[in-house]
Parts: sequence; C-alpha cells; structure tokens
Amino acid sequence: MKVINVMINLGQVLKDMKEYDQAIEVFERAIKGRLETEGETSPGYAMAKAMASGAYRDNGDFATAEAYLRDAYL
Repeated sequence: MKVINVMINLGQVLKDMKEYDQAIEVFERAIKGRLETEGETSPGYAMAKAMASGAYRDNGDFATAEAYLRDAYL
C-alpha cells in the first residue's frame, strides 16, 4: 500500500513538472494497484482515479478526465 501512495505522489510531482505522459503512466500503475489490492469501491481507488483525471485534463484529454472522475464519483 505504501508503494502505491508513493506512486501517486510521484505522479503528482510529474504532473506539476508538466511531464503529463509520465504522470499518467505512473497514475495508471497506481490505479491498477489500488484495484488489485482494495477493489473498485474503495476510497483509495477513487482517489487514484481522481488524481489521474487531473493529469489527463492538463494533458488536454478531457473525455478521459471526465470518465475517470465519473468513475471515481460513482
């Protein structure tokens, strides 16, 4: 679990550095890890999806950003 938290933090740093493709890659790995360890109804999974959404949004992929937020919300 701690590794996934580190991945999410790394993704955020990469996003802040405007390294969106790398950030998205790291967030996707974190999402997969949350799904495998906690399931799709966990708050951790929703948070990972929401964080990834921001990277997709900043990278101009608004459709994916919206889909990830909707998935996190529901």
